[in-house]
Amino acid sequence: MRYLLTLSFVLAVACTSCSSALGQELPSRIWGTAGLGYSSLGFISGAVTASYQAGHNILSLRGTENSDGLFNDDYWDIGLLYGYGTEQQDYDISVGLGVAVVGGSEGHGLFGGERTTLPTVFGLPFEARAFWHITNWLGLGVYGFANVNGTRSWVGATASLEIGSLR
Repeated sequence: MRYLLTLSFVLAVACTSCSSALGQELPSRIWGTAGLGYSSLGFISGAVTASYQAGHNILSLRGTENSDGLFNDDYWDIGLLYGYGTEQQDYDISVGLGVAVVGGSEGHGLFGGERTTLPTVFGLPFEARAFWHITNWLGLGVYGFANVNGTRSWVGATASLEIGSLR
């Protein structure tokens, strides 16, 4: 989590510098989300994001964890996504696409023996967000995600909490 926040801060500074160099002062904000939900793998999923927005442009670092059962297979991704979203308002709607590293492990049930680690591959992550900003720094919403990759693709959604500079 510390690395996600550090990278998000670096990206925020870089994007702010780029807009200033172009002579544009774009409205910007930075936030993080965390949530739990369900994926196409059949069990619980979690997602954590750190995002920076300048104007309509959004840069996000995200991680998801997906399971198809308590002692069965687990799949994760860590991705960098570029997207387009609404500007600062009482709500936030956006979509993004990027590149991710994907990994996981295969379980063999409760009494099935040791887990098998899967090779790490590249994937194509997608995200869609819809949030209502309760205050200037707190929001609630739905985070939808997907990853297409060579190991096992998935799609899912989480009920998420959003914290940061929202309006």
